[in-house]
Amino acid sequence: MNNNTRKVLSREVYEKIKEMIFSKELAQGDRIPEEKMAEFVGGSRTPVREALRLLSAEGLVEVAPRHCASVRVYDQQAMEEVGTVRLSQDILAARLAIQFGTNQDFLDMRPLVEVCEECAKRGDIQGFITSDHSFHTRIVEVSRNRILIDNQKRLYQIIRLIQISHYSNVEKSLQDVRHHREILDGLLARDYVRTSNAICDHLKDYYHINAAIANTFRALHHSVNL
Repeated sequence: MNNNTRKVLSREVYEKIKEMIFSKELAQGDRIPEEKMAEFVGGSRTPVREALRLLSAEGLVEVAPRHCASVRVYDQQAMEEVGTVRLSQDILAARLAIQFGTNQDFLDMRPLVEVCEECAKRGDIQGFITSDHSFHTRIVEVSRNRILIDNQKRLYQIIRLIQISHYSNVEKSLQDVRHHREILDGLLARDYVRTSNAICDHLKDYYHINAAIANTFRALHHSVNL
């Protein structure tokens, strides 16, 4: 097997395992069926191991000794850690979006908010999660900061795993989606304090972020003017 072929097969396995995780065919803690994945690419385990290493680096898979791999488990402590990083980066993204974004950039986000609301009303959790990510990803893209965009894309993969594992409450989805309008209204008003408050309210309870930490972020960012 040449190098190019191995890379192609590894990518196929990578995408297949991600699909299985995000469709909930594989849940947190489930062992990755490496033999099945090897059969998927013609019997070779090398591209499977390369795919697992990449998924491990992205925080979706844990690889134990002897190449035993499973979907990574995010307990409450891990969720709080992820949420704290996300809170910091989302607030920074909003700050930069207000500085560099146009009014049209923000108006273009309204359909994303509406799709998210419709999914929440229908009880479509998968649709809600997908549209929720589209909304937040768009804010990061408007920040125009390539490093932040790349970091958020990697983090949002972990967040998606957490959400599909823990989101089952339609009422909670409806509550969270209301925060989207508050965030968007803050962006349109170019009101940084209002926007960052809405982001804190959006994230702190779901990720069980320590109240003192959330308040520190509020105070820190509110004290800095654009």
